[in-house]
Amino acid sequence: MKKDADAPPGKGGDEAGLREREALYRALIEMTGTGYVVLDMEGRVMDANTAYVRLSGHRELGEILGRSVAEWTADPEKENNLLEIKRCFKEGVTKNLEVSYIDRDHHIIPIDVNATAARIGGKLRSIALCRDITARRKAEEELLYFKKAVDSSSDAIGMSTPEGRHYYQNEAFTKLFGLTASQVDGAEGPPSTIYADEKAGKEVFATIMRGEPWIGQVKMKGGDNRLLDIWLRAYTIKDPSGKILGLVGLHTDITEHKRIERALRESESRYRALYMDSKDAIMLLSSDGFFIAGNPATVKMFGCRDEGEFAMLSVSRLSPEYQPEGVLSAAKEREMIKRAMETGAQFFEWTHVRKDGTEFPCTVLLSRIEGGQGPFLQSTVRDVTAQKKAEGELLKTMRDLAEANRHLHDSQSQLLQSEKMASLGQLAAGVAHEINNPMGFINSNLGTLGGYIETLKKLLALHERYLEVSRDGAGGEGEKILREIGELRKREDVSFILEDVDLLVNESLEGTRRVKEIVTGLKSFARLDEADIKEANLNEGIEATLKLIWNELKYKCEIRKKLGTLPPLRCHPGQLNQVFMNLLINASHAISEKGTITIETGVENGQIVIRIADTGAGIPEENLSKLFTPFFTTKPVGKGTGLGLSIAYGIVKKHHGDIQVESKAGKGTAFTIRLPLSGVADERG
Repeated sequence: MKKDADAPPGKGGDEAGLREREALYRALIEMTGTGYVVLDMEGRVMDANTAYVRLSGHRELGEILGRSVAEWTADPEKENNLLEIKRCFKEGVTKNLEVSYIDRDHHIIPIDVNATAARIGGKLRSIALCRDITARRKAEEELLYFKKAVDSSSDAIGMSTPEGRHYYQNEAFTKLFGLTASQVDGAEGPPSTIYADEKAGKEVFATIMRGEPWIGQVKMKGGDNRLLDIWLRAYTIKDPSGKILGLVGLHTDITEHKRIERALRESESRYRALYMDSKDAIMLLSSDGFFIAGNPATVKMFGCRDEGEFAMLSVSRLSPEYQPEGVLSAAKEREMIKRAMETGAQFFEWTHVRKDGTEFPCTVLLSRIEGGQGPFLQSTVRDVTAQKKAEGELLKTMRDLAEANRHLHDSQSQLLQSEKMASLGQLAAGVAHEINNPMGFINSNLGTLGGYIETLKKLLALHERYLEVSRDGAGGEGEKILREIGELRKREDVSFILEDVDLLVNESLEGTRRVKEIVTGLKSFARLDEADIKEANLNEGIEATLKLIWNELKYKCEIRKKLGTLPPLRCHPGQLNQVFMNLLINASHAISEKGTITIETGVENGQIVIRIADTGAGIPEENLSKLFTPFFTTKPVGKGTGLGLSIAYGIVKKHHGDIQVESKAGKGTAFTIRLPLSGVADERG
């Protein structure tokens, strides 16, 4: 048959036509940017186009023919990739399988695979189309990053379709307006219920629906129906061609800023002259202490160019870490702000820091000011550098008093000794009783032990006679002695004696231990005026003091101890024990019948803190200011020297510490001692 010249390639099955058609199909496959590969059932490459060769990290088809795709698949996915190839042969198709190839430079390339099983030349093969999805992965990651940024934004963000259907809101939107995604999902436009004026809401929505941005202030309703001032920015989202893809609204709550502005406007006319012309720094603060505005003196006092520069300084830079008394500035600042808000005003001394880092002393008056939208604070700061300098010069003129002060120090030592002797006098009966108790049962035990020894001596004598008779072989005499031994053991109950001896000895040893503790405590107390400074654990001093005065406490006081872990402190241990003793005995005297004394220790803000509280009668308010005055006492004549608390105060001050008292009549009293961890220096140097 003659071949038709116009027949399509391969028509009629001739070999030349088949080759021409095969060449055409291969040219088409090579022209596409998609990788094409034919695999056998073991995953070996039977054929592939140039795009696939490059995806596999090779240059020529011959480099990969007959090799398994697992060779250029990333390690974690090798086995899974081969399983997916087998599944394709089993199920006939694989769709959107994502695998990772490794190129010649060891870079990971994400690949999207779609494959089908087909017979080629009578053999079952997998024909796969493979696309590099690196760009898609990058876009997905960028989209995820963008979504996280939007989700975590402090601005309330809502989105809708070009048709106005609300489909997204972030957490800030839910929190600000109190509407969950399910309440607004699919609604036509932003929920009209959040606008205070529904007409304004429709106007905003209509504007952005026309593709125009809307920026401005609107009134909206919060989740608790509070009226909010909102700064709204509403925009269209467009693709590169200008087609509108969606709408987005960003809502910033400026209610607090507006409230502050209104409060400032209300007070401006009254305070402007004083505020602007004052030599004192006057600052307006929010109720939680954040800076709002300051007068020119503020800028000048802190060494700044203008108010803007001052506002940029962090709060922590305006004060040293610790105030001169050793208290953390941040903690004291919070306490002063709290007191001012509660009482209306708070006046105190402070140390501030200028921009250049120099410290200066000042006084601060915090005043609560009521505005139309709530309270805020006015802080008036006065630089007292010149005043402190004058005080320093005044102190120089007092040097002539140094000698007199030395004599006073000697007098104080004598008073300390007198108070020690007075305390010993008060303790004498109790200590004697405490020693007498163990000595009583020791004496009794020794008497009993003496009787036991006489019995045991008789028993021992009988045993010795029996041994002598036994050596002579006199059986009759030996039996008589054994009967006497048995009668003695039964009559005197020797088994009980042997058991009781151990108990009596142990009781006596315990009694001697108790006496030793009391004597040791007395010796420690007797060294009250020693000059040596030692490292001591104050918990141990408290325990020793309790043992020494236990007779004063045990009949009517329950002792509760909450002793924290304390580091060793360089101090005069005996003197501090005197302080503990005075406070504990006073607490005992304040309890008429039954009560509790609580002792707490710990470390706070670089200080050891000891707190001794009782549930006694308390101290009248008019007496609190006189407690540490020498010779002041509320006890009957002859019952107290009036020096105990005064000396305790002096001892604590000598250790660079502080002692404070809190008391309520009928409720009880608490003394708090604070001692710096640095301790005291060696006075001999």
